[in-house]
Amino acid sequence: MSSISTEQNLILSALSAALFEKSVRNERTVNWDALFQECVSQTVLPIVFSVLRDDLPEEISQKWQPVYHRLLGNNIRVISAHSNIHKLLSPRYVILKGCAAARYYPKPNLRTMGDVDFLVDRADLDSASEILQRAGMERTDQGSHDFHRNFTYQKVSYEMHWEAPGIPKIGGERIRELFRDTLEKAVLVGNSYFVPSDLHHGMILLLHNASHMTAGGIGLRHLCDWAVYIEKMTDAFVIGELTPALKVCGLWEYARVLTAMSASFLGATERDWASGADEGLLDSLMDDIWSGGNFGYKDAHRLNLRVLNRNTESRKVERRAVIPSLMSEIHLKAKKWYPALMKFPLTVPLAWGAVSFRYFTKLLRGERSPIRLKDARTAKMRRELFEQLKLFEE
Repeated sequence: MSSISTEQNLILSALSAALFEKSVRNERTVNWDALFQECVSQTVLPIVFSVLRDDLPEEISQKWQPVYHRLLGNNIRVISAHSNIHKLLSPRYVILKGCAAARYYPKPNLRTMGDVDFLVDRADLDSASEILQRAGMERTDQGSHDFHRNFTYQKVSYEMHWEAPGIPKIGGERIRELFRDTLEKAVLVGNSYFVPSDLHHGMILLLHNASHMTAGGIGLRHLCDWAVYIEKMTDAFVIGELTPALKVCGLWEYARVLTAMSASFLGATERDWASGADEGLLDSLMDDIWSGGNFGYKDAHRLNLRVLNRNTESRKVERRAVIPSLMSEIHLKAKKWYPALMKFPLTVPLAWGAVSFRYFTKLLRGERSPIRLKDARTAKMRRELFEQLKLFEE
């Protein structure tokens, strides 16, 4: 197992106890402040606190409780917001992640919630937007996203997708084909909201995790989402239905590795079809989770590594030089933001300049982190790690 701290060991032990009924390790000397901060950065505080609360020193418990209750209150508010979507759009939608992921947990309300992500048919996009806005939701994205629209209502953020997040632009048609029947095969949970089938949910988790892992990084919450999902899938389902689909997507090796990590670090059941994963790879991926935190929470520079780690359009991990990678990213942003300027060769440099100006403006405002020399070295090490996962390779 990776060389990790006492506090990190205790977090894994608490998650294992909560998710898979394992016993909690007895750690004698614990830095509770460090443990708290790690739980926050990995977005697993409610689960860990629910396990450790009776064994915490009194002053520590009193310090954690307000944060725990605030997060629990937010979870309840977001869960309720999922039902709002059901009332407005049923049956032509399906929840992505959120409650769809939480329903596999022993105690769904402890899974930390963020936005309300949901999928509609592309043909229903405008009509669904009108329904949400008539209900009082404010659109906040200004058309700036490639696969979703943003809305806010009563302090909750809603993301309406017209395709599953993380599908590559180049080579993604084979994956889109597997999602064509997502709405038709949706499952109604407690008359409250529709969620994807087990097959589609597994694919959504892997696409989402792969997208963020090769950018800022994934946190323990992402690993937990996969662990509780795959724990409830039978070997017959995995081999008969999930495996063929994931091999088409180029995500089968990633699924095997995440399953092996779930068993090694969280106490999930070991599966024969996930055996043989290199222990060094598992340890290194766990180290990447610890060092980055949820979406790279611990290191603001990590988002810079996305440009150097992968091809933005194919989502494949590639060996990329710094300058060509940056120019490629500038060109793609220019096509997206300034299509009129990109129509004529003489105005293309103006579009590149406009993209660069936006970046430097955000840099001066503190909304972006500068790309440093050490980022290229870190990107190289992470890229060599991710290459072993064969992401999106058929």
